[in-house]
Amino acid sequence: MRKPLLDKTESFPRAIMAGFHRWHAWLLVVVLLQVIRPAFTRASSQDLFGLGARGLAMGGALVSNVSGYASVYYNPAALGRLGQRQFVLGYQRADYDLTLNDAAFEVTAASNLLIGLSTPIPLGGAMQNRLALGFGFLLPTTSVLLADIPAPEEPYFAVVGNRHRTVGLHVGLALRLADWLHLGGGVVALAELVGGLKVAPNELGLLGSEVRDELVADYSAIVGLLVIPLDWLSLGVSFHDASAARFTFPIETDLGPEFPIEVPLLDVSGTAQYDPLQVSADVTVQPFAGLALAVGFSFKRWSAFGNPLVNTTTALPPQDPPDFSDIWVPRLGAEYIRGLGPVTAAFRIGGFFEPTPVPEQVANHNYLDSDRWALGLGTGLLWRGLKADLGFQLQWMPDRMHVKDVEQIRDPENPGLPRIAHRGSIAVFTLEVGVAF
Repeated sequence: MRKPLLDKTESFPRAIMAGFHRWHAWLLVVVLLQVIRPAFTRASSQDLFGLGARGLAMGGALVSNVSGYASVYYNPAALGRLGQRQFVLGYQRADYDLTLNDAAFEVTAASNLLIGLSTPIPLGGAMQNRLALGFGFLLPTTSVLLADIPAPEEPYFAVVGNRHRTVGLHVGLALRLADWLHLGGGVVALAELVGGLKVAPNELGLLGSEVRDELVADYSAIVGLLVIPLDWLSLGVSFHDASAARFTFPIETDLGPEFPIEVPLLDVSGTAQYDPLQVSADVTVQPFAGLALAVGFSFKRWSAFGNPLVNTTTALPPQDPPDFSDIWVPRLGAEYIRGLGPVTAAFRIGGFFEPTPVPEQVANHNYLDSDRWALGLGTGLLWRGLKADLGFQLQWMPDRMHVKDVEQIRDPENPGLPRIAHRGSIAVFTLEVGVAF
């Protein structure tokens, strides 16, 4: 379902366009393509780093032990678990250190504002203490949707590169069927761009252009289940449908009757942001009071991923299929909570191993990625309803090399020839403060 957020139509002033000759349409198209450079990003900050400081520190092993606003992403069924209202403000930053053939490969640092809210819904009768609502927002500090798509043959870190530059909005609702059984569902919305450019003679016979762009939201579902059969045991499962932020910006050119050359439609479209369909599950045990240990996994269906940039014209040769693979991601997390006088302190550790879905790049594309090993650490403090949480995570991407098969290469100047090597790391931290009441 799509809901218009912004609809704008504007024309260049007639005085500016009066000096254009017919052949300037080609110059306009070339310039516009350089300005748009619609994004080649893959997935969201939440898929890369999680939502909130606690999830970052515990490696995402939160499906069976999450509470509060972060439930809207990890497991919406847990929204009403504590029966508290919670409001949180935070900041997340991720810095990249990537190399390509032993040279630095620049990726813009992720910088996101975080807003979280969860609250029980005050109903009476049979529905008393049954429903809870939550919201989670990740807002990039630099853009609503930023897309920067290189040519298909240009080397690019397809999974981690620039996946953080779009707004992510999460809304969830939980239903407590019994003290031991909770259900929940919600949606995540990503920004999309739909529009186009028309170049044609105006009513005076002068070449003019009309630009139209519309920002819309693409919604995908999140469903969760939480089971607490014993005081020391909880089990959780969540399902995330695939979500994508796409852009569509066709360029139509009509040079008029005085210059009857047919200019083909330029289809500037593709996918700026993509989170694969995934299923996550984990189990949390409390061997003694204050200590929680969680172990679980996530399944990510990367095999449904298509090339992010559509061929601009039909004259271009078909692109190779990306052939990404489905992956399984094991996760571990631990949290120890202890009272220190009037303050309650939490100490957290966790991690995951995410194998790369990207196959060896032996042909025309140069989609780069490595396995990711992640280690997280964090702490939290609670004092009279005031809370502060800090999480840190280091993701390490070991060396990987791709050797090209020259018989499959169309362009002898493919930048991946004869081989291409890469490695890297990502350092992430999240700080959040809030109130629980």
